[in-house]
Amino acid sequence: MKRLAVIAVIFTVTSLPLSARINILEPWHPGLDLKVLSQNTYQLSGTFTAGEKFWEVPFQFAYGVGPRLETAGRWGLRTYDGNGGASDLLIGVKYLFTENSEGLPRIAGEFAFSLPTGDSKNNIGTGSVDMLVHWVAEKKISDVLGYFGLGIRLNAKNKDDYQHGNIFYYHVGAGYDYDESYKFFGEFKGMSHAKDKSGGNDVLDSDFNEAYIAPGLEYLMTAERKLTCALLFGLTNKSHDLGILMSFNF
Repeated sequence: MKRLAVIAVIFTVTSLPLSARINILEPWHPGLDLKVLSQNTYQLSGTFTAGEKFWEVPFQFAYGVGPRLETAGRWGLRTYDGNGGASDLLIGVKYLFTENSEGLPRIAGEFAFSLPTGDSKNNIGTGSVDMLVHWVAEKKISDVLGYFGLGIRLNAKNKDDYQHGNIFYYHVGAGYDYDESYKFFGEFKGMSHAKDKSGGNDVLDSDFNEAYIAPGLEYLMTAERKLTCALLFGLTNKSHDLGILMSFNF
């Protein structure tokens, strides 16, 4: 049986009309964001996510370090199967290598650490210091923006001699500028989970794959306010049946 739907609602407060995020910290969010905050400006976002056995309220604080460099931290509250507490702390950076100019795609790299501030015994955190790497690219041709990303989460062994399986992320999609206010996009998202290990031995049936088709809509309300909505339709037995995401930037 597939798991129940994921529902995510994101509210964002920024110091500028330009909003940005580190994509690997929010893998459920539709599309890519390769913008970088202006130097010495910030963005604060809060998210609510709920599923079959969990709900989570994380917050992400992003800061513009330089013209091509942005850093962010993500932390919040999480419950799983009736147990709750602080989630793991994620700290990451995004660096923009190229702009979408002179025929070149816009390319960025993201790097993050996950610190074990969550309770691993109750599945609120992994209990280990983990590493995340993500490469993303986009290219705009006329009114259509194509994008893709590849990433991996490398999980380490925790103090209980348990190691959660590594996760390979991949996503590809396109966005279409209908007019100055509306943008439509479609995306394919995938997450491949390797086997967990306990005491150095593989945990039976702990590896699985998730895959989603994710159509969405972006509505630019004003220069400072943007509303984004998306549906995620699960394609595998381990995917959520249906995911719904709403994002509001202001």
